[in-house]
Amino acid sequence: MLPRISPDFGSRQGWPGTTLLVLLAGGLLGCSHDEEPCYPVRGQVVYEDGRPAVELVNGSIALIPDREGGNPIASGTIGDDGRFVLSTRREKDGAVAGPHRVAIELPDLDSMDGDARHRQPPRVRLDREALDNLRVTVEPKRNELTITVKRVSKGKKPAN
Repeated sequence: MLPRISPDFGSRQGWPGTTLLVLLAGGLLGCSHDEEPCYPVRGQVVYEDGRPAVELVNGSIALIPDREGGNPIASGTIGDDGRFVLSTRREKDGAVAGPHRVAIELPDLDSMDGDARHRQPPRVRLDREALDNLRVTVEPKRNELTITVKRVSKGKKPAN
């Protein structure tokens, strides 16, 4: 089962959510016999100091191919210790090879039940400008990625 992606996926971090949703739907529905192979992708989201981004647990991560059309998109849920496994067409099948933009969606606290919300780490504010520039390359092999995100310093407002 692929992770739930809300219609405003990434919009809190500067990505146009509707566009991303349309791209994701096109990537999932546009499969054919000529589809590009996917390569396993797993990894961890960390902060600049190397600590796991535990405040992003239950959030989502997506890799959008850096080419016209941006399909097919790979996505996953950020788990304990900031770890994730990506899926494109089938669960945990990975992503297509090549350069990708990275999109991260914060956890949706409103959709969690009381116990899950209580266990969720405090919210974090990420630097939107740094997120807009996140890029990774998926190689035609097993991929282990470390995605480094930047928190907004206390007292500093995030970029619009």
